[in-house]
This record gives sequence, C-alpha cells and structure tokens, in this order.
Amino acid sequence: MFENPFFLLLLPLSLAVFWFSEIRRGRGGVPDSASGVFVPEAGSQGRINRTLHSAEIPDRIMHKAVNLIFMVSIILIAFSLSGPQALRKIDRYLAKGDDYFILLDISPSMAVKENGKTRLEIAKEAALEIAEASGNDYPGLVFFGSDAAIVLLPTPDKESFRERLESAGVMELGEATALGKALGTALYYLRNSESEGKRIIILSDGGSNYGELPPLDAALMASELGIPVSCIATGSAAGSLDVIVEPGPVRSAVRGKISESYNPAVLEQISEYTGGYFLENPGRLDLGILAAGLKGPEVKMETITEKTDFSNWFLITGAVMLLLSLVIKIYFLRELLP
Repeated sequence: MFENPFFLLLLPLSLAVFWFSEIRRGRGGVPDSASGVFVPEAGSQGRINRTLHSAEIPDRIMHKAVNLIFMVSIILIAFSLSGPQALRKIDRYLAKGDDYFILLDISPSMAVKENGKTRLEIAKEAALEIAEASGNDYPGLVFFGSDAAIVLLPTPDKESFRERLESAGVMELGEATALGKALGTALYYLRNSESEGKRIIILSDGGSNYGELPPLDAALMASELGIPVSCIATGSAAGSLDVIVEPGPVRSAVRGKISESYNPAVLEQISEYTGGYFLENPGRLDLGILAAGLKGPEVKMETITEKTDFSNWFLITGAVMLLLSLVIKIYFLRELLP
C-alpha cells in the first residue's frame, strides 16, 4: 500500500516527458499545434544530418540510455514520495511466559532406527511439537552425551529454537550418556531464573552410563527446587542400529540390534520424583496434551500491525540514478551547459 498515493501521478508525467524528449530528439523539432507535424527548429537541419550519419549512432544510443536512466530515477523517486509500505499483522503476548528446558539426548544409541526413523529424529519432532504448542513460554535447549551443554537459553524466538534443534547430531558431545549432568546443568540455570514457572522436559531413550551426578540425585535436587521434570522415552527394545560412525582418525561401523540401550525405567522414576509426566513413544495428540498441561497460565494477547517502509530504498536508488544521468549529460554528452 501507499501512504501518499497522489505522488504516483508523477509516473504518467515522467513517461510523457520521456516520450516527448525522444520524439523531439529523433525529429529535431517540436510538433506544430495546428498540423501535428514536427517543424525543425532554427539550426536543427544540420543536427538532423549529423544524427543520420552512421558515426553518430553510438551517440544516439547513449542519449537514449541516459534518458531512460533519468526516467527510471523519476519513477523511483515518485514511488518513494508515495510512501510504499508492507503491512503485517502480528499476535503479541502482553507478558512473558515460563522458562523451560528441553534436554535432548545425542548419545550414540540415539542413532538406532525405529520404524525407519532414528531415535534422534523422533525426539526432534517431539521437541518441535512441544515448543509450538507452548504458547508464550520460552523454550531452551540442552544437548547431552558424555558432556552436557546449554546450546540455547530460553527464548521467545521459536525459529531460533527450530534451527538450533535441527542442527543437533549424534555423538557431538561424546560416546556416553550423562543424563544426571544434563539435568544438573538445566537446574543450575533455572534456579536463578526470575520466571514464575519453571520446568524441564527430557527426550531420551533412557539410561545413564557416565558422569559423577546420578540421574536420580539430580531428580531429587529438582524436587527440592520445585521444578517438575517430564520425560519422553523414544525407542523400543526392537530398535535396530544401521550404522554408527565414530569420531576421530579411525572410523568404524557397527551393525545389529541394540536392545539394552533402551531403558525407560530411569526416566519414569525421574518423573515420579519431581511430579512431572512420563510418556513412552507418544503420538502428536499425546504431545499436544502434554504441552497444554505443562505450559504456564494463559496470557492476554494483542494484534499489532507492523509496517515495513520501503521509501528510503526507492529514494536512494532513484537519487543515485538521477545523479548518474546528470553527470553523463554534463560531462560526457556536453548537455545542460550554457
């Protein structure tokens, strides 16, 4: 849309000026008001003879090009003065929601395939479902393997969450599973958070075989802090491992079944200790219900209209083209000089 559309009237005017200048240059005169026939101006006959000469063809092309640049610059400036804008309606929450972390297991066993998808792919899909259904709550991300790291602090930017989640790869943090350390890492941040509501969601195939902090000890810490931990188990005893590529100079592949890597019992215990939910291989409906049950109290929203103004872009481009056309006319074609 345009804020001042009446400036668009300059567009047909600029086209008319361009057409008149081209006709006048090509015929070497001005139209007679009575007959409509172009009458050469004084001294124009010699100019006509020169333009007909083959040596003047490049000069004529240059004139046409400069006039075209001039016309386009006027059009762009007219667009700028008319105030071109793009409008977009945005729903905005009037208050901040709860902070929460999703703990994503990226240990080697998450490469096991379940019905054509790896456990990690299933976990990523579940994390996205939860984040999209969490309203104005702020999701953060913790990845864990042998080590644990906060890779994204709680944020209202769901697109940043999606991009960081999709970047996760198996064994980026080692070849073991330090579930207790991951839970402790998230708790360390949340205990100092000013958010009224706090929670943690773990996406894993269960089990913990590394780290100084046992998962159940970390769960007791969460219980003391009043932070519920919900766990989603992704996997089954029938999962098959197609290939694991170990990092380092020597690469190897392991094939077969890894049933012992799936251990949801510890996840269920963590949920019980902290007052959270436990789901095993949930569907989309279950995840939606879980997210609805976890998210904080509803907060009022308002719809605002965001304006994107393109006036400066048209103005700067038009001004540059106008200056270019004048420089060529004055210094190269020797026009506009007394």
